[in-house]
Amino acid sequence: MHETRWAPGGIATETSDATLGLDGLIVVQAQTQERNGGVAFAAHNVFTTDPATGEIVLYSFDSAGFLPDPPARGTWRDGELVLVRTTDRGQSRTIYRPRGDGCSWSKAFRPSDGDEWQLMLEGELD
Repeated sequence: MHETRWAPGGIATETSDATLGLDGLIVVQAQTQERNGGVAFAAHNVFTTDPATGEIVLYSFDSAGFLPDPPARGTWRDGELVLVRTTDRGQSRTIYRPRGDGCSWSKAFRPSDGDEWQLMLEGELD
């Protein structure tokens, strides 16, 4: 975890479990982040493909409480899945980088009044 306006930096442990749903039309991922001996953040993510655009769409319901409207959208670029969500608060960008035994991922935020991405977290999923 990188220090942000919402949380201090430091080490966190995340568990993640993903399953296929609706005959393979969606992937449902449950995430739980633990810090300092307790759950600091939890999310349920739903990945699907927009049939009209071919984009991958991510609806992320999390313990921060913001509704996933609009969802993050993106495509594969140079071996990475890059998903961007834009709201009045700014933009979030989630990047997944597959590797042989799992994937690495990161999330960054760019406030609506800012020009630069601020890395929020990065991790490894095995």
